[in-house]
Amino acid sequence: MTDIDILLSNTDTAMAVEVKRKLDSKEEVKDHLKRMELIRKHPPAEVAGKKLLGAMAGGVVDFDVRCYAYESGFFVLELTGEMVELLPPPEGFVPKQW
Repeated sequence: MTDIDILLSNTDTAMAVEVKRKLDSKEEVKDHLKRMELIRKHPPAEVAGKKLLGAMAGGVVDFDVRCYAYESGFFVLELTGEMVELLPPPEGFVPKQW
């Protein structure tokens, strides 16, 4: 099993979100990729049988890490004050489905 910071789920889709104060290392993205594989291999009840997507969230998001997260198929969220903003993905972005 693995820790999931935030797990969002509806009737057919689940999303595992990794949250960091500062998202500034590609290693954090690589760790979440491994986590996503574990979640798919050993899904909690809220994920079983559903499409699984992933996202990375941070209070501060490094631009290079943001790009790497998109390349890895993750949505990227940035905390701005009391709001959470879905950063606009690059043109042609297709989220990875685990």
